[in-house]
Amino acid sequence: MDQTILVNETIEAGERLLREFHKEFPLVAAFWRKDEVGADWYLYLCSERINDQNFDLAYAEVLRIMRPGQERWFDPFHVKVLGAAKPLAKSAIAFLNRSGAASKTRDRELGFTVLDGDDVFFYRLPDQLAVASP
Repeated sequence: MDQTILVNETIEAGERLLREFHKEFPLVAAFWRKDEVGADWYLYLCSERINDQNFDLAYAEVLRIMRPGQERWFDPFHVKVLGAAKPLAKSAIAFLNRSGAASKTRDRELGFTVLDGDDVFFYRLPDQLAVASP
């Protein structure tokens, strides 16, 4: 994966991951965010079911779904799982609630937003996709 751009294949692979992950750990937010230091993109999966006692199970679920090397454009080690109470997850949820970004049409251009000065791509969650389909 290119370290400076987020390619469509990576976005689509992330969407496949979050659809399966959502079945075990219902998501409240899912987004790509560029790392401040290395300029790599990381996929953040935020769920109320993730806590300090089970985050290792959440990572194991990511690896079960997206085994390393399975997808050319996707590195499962570029996924971070967060409990909904973590500061970054809270910021993302607050942003989504304020902006209504999660309810916009499924246009990748509209998905890119700014959160605390960083480039961020928010996914619409599986439940939201089902509701928004024409």
